[in-house]
Amino acid sequence: MKSIYEPLFEPLKIGDVEVKNKFFMAPMATIVDVDEDYCYTQQSIDYYVERAKGGVGLIITGANWVENDVEPHARCSFPCPNMLPLKYEHKAKELTDRTHAFGTKIFLQLTAGLGRSALPNFVDMKDFVAPSPTTNRWIPNAPCRELTTEEIEHIIEKFGDAAVIAKNSGFDGVEIHAVHEGYLLDCFTMTLFNQRTDKYGGDLKGRLRFATEIVETIKNNQKDIEDILSGMLASSINLEIVGEEDFKKSVAVKQETPFRDNLNRTLTFDNFVVGSSNRMAQNAALLVSTNPGSNFNPLFIYSNPGLGKTHLLNAIGNYAKEVNPALRIRYITSKDFVDEVIGAMKGRDGDEIYDKYKNLDILLIDDIQFLFNKEKSSEIFFHIFNELINNNKQIVITSDKMPEELQGIESRLISRFNSGLSFGIDPPEFETARAILEKKIENLDNPSLIIQDDVVDFMANHYCKDIRSLEGALKRLFFCSIMNHTNNIDMAFALESFKDDKIVQNPKSSLTKESILKTTAEFYYLTISQLISKNKTRKLTTPREMCMYLMRELLDITFAEIGATFSNRDHSTVMKACARVETKIKKDPDYKLAINKLKDKLGIV
Repeated sequence: MKSIYEPLFEPLKIGDVEVKNKFFMAPMATIVDVDEDYCYTQQSIDYYVERAKGGVGLIITGANWVENDVEPHARCSFPCPNMLPLKYEHKAKELTDRTHAFGTKIFLQLTAGLGRSALPNFVDMKDFVAPSPTTNRWIPNAPCRELTTEEIEHIIEKFGDAAVIAKNSGFDGVEIHAVHEGYLLDCFTMTLFNQRTDKYGGDLKGRLRFATEIVETIKNNQKDIEDILSGMLASSINLEIVGEEDFKKSVAVKQETPFRDNLNRTLTFDNFVVGSSNRMAQNAALLVSTNPGSNFNPLFIYSNPGLGKTHLLNAIGNYAKEVNPALRIRYITSKDFVDEVIGAMKGRDGDEIYDKYKNLDILLIDDIQFLFNKEKSSEIFFHIFNELINNNKQIVITSDKMPEELQGIESRLISRFNSGLSFGIDPPEFETARAILEKKIENLDNPSLIIQDDVVDFMANHYCKDIRSLEGALKRLFFCSIMNHTNNIDMAFALESFKDDKIVQNPKSSLTKESILKTTAEFYYLTISQLISKNKTRKLTTPREMCMYLMRELLDITFAEIGATFSNRDHSTVMKACARVETKIKKDPDYKLAINKLKDKLGIV
């Protein structure tokens, strides 16, 4: 017999958007954490992701301002897409990517403003606004001035702009904030507060015109100028408006011999999945691509192979090129650079290489470690480096090691690498690994293929060493599905497909001190540095002791070795910590549950 509750768990379509169930998170009046640029912070992103983890089908965010001119904000209380669109898009993209990783859809709520119901600490008290002259709801005798027609049209336009930004940020839809309590859009519908005689007042149709024109503008903005021109000319068009001087510069560049940038156009910021393991490196990459040569020069990104360094290098070049097509950008591996130097030396023209690179605006050099013991190449690169840095041209370098760990490279070069900004990329944590898999599954371009959520979780847990491992696991699964003529991949099928993999046969074999540290830190929203530090605050003590216990139990290493990992603590300290954990597991069910959850994240049943 069908339960009366089963329909709640069935999918629902809102337009073209399919929601996996009928559990929605309403746009509550939760004041989210917003930074000084009216963008989502990490805390606010994590807040919504936690709701996605719980299985909700659709999240509708709290309100986002669409403008800050007509109703000036006294403080950053809500996000605002139109303040700094670029930064907003990239912060919001992390929110949507992480939310989508759990199969949850997310809509962005947009508000016209607070109107007569504006609290004094939200809006500048000198400029309360309303459809018609009235008083503020909360402050007796505080006047609300009447909006001009031009101001209303400005707000409508900003709704359209915000909707485009929402779409670019990965939101599945927008919701227009038009609720009760006398907020701005709501006031326009009521004769008590809307006594206008222009087109935005009068009868019901007029009083609803503000709202209806917002909807029309949002819909119309889905077709921009480029789309219209492309349709007229039956070919793809990219439109850019530039000033006279920039145009002359652009023409001059285009008349030169074509310059090969070597960029991979498919590697962009839009398809780079961001998580805690790579967030700082991605933010730095975005910053230098937006304003190359101004700050943080050079930028040095290091990690083990397969974690996204090359992707970020190309994303920097592609985005900088999009912003300013006139920029001279070159991506090259250090191995290819060495080959170029050797070729030039054979032609006895070393200056050719120098002249080729000294006029660049951005140099992106991959895997600098391959300059190892290449004396002539290092010499030429050193002079190129100095020339570009001295002329405020951007250099971005990647390596498999931190600058100070590079062997066989001149100390003067390492010193210059250290003079800029360095960030590492760690192996992806569970959420990032899952988001990467979700994106890779989309790219398979096989809409009939259904991979169950627990299978995706399984791969994210067991193959998160690097992105290539994740890709390999997915390709293997896809191949097995083709060979077995099935499009429905469940856990039983996955286990059969991976049965000869040592990682699956013996999950403990893939465990290391580093993986246990990383998993514990992520579980408690800490950094590894905090976990191994000598700080004895309560916030750190419990996770640290749990981590020690897990290392001892799962790796069977000595107390002394564990102590060395945690800032050279004495073996007796570790032994006592492990004993305390064992006692707490027996007495405290919540403590035991936490240990089991950590084991689960480590792939230990």
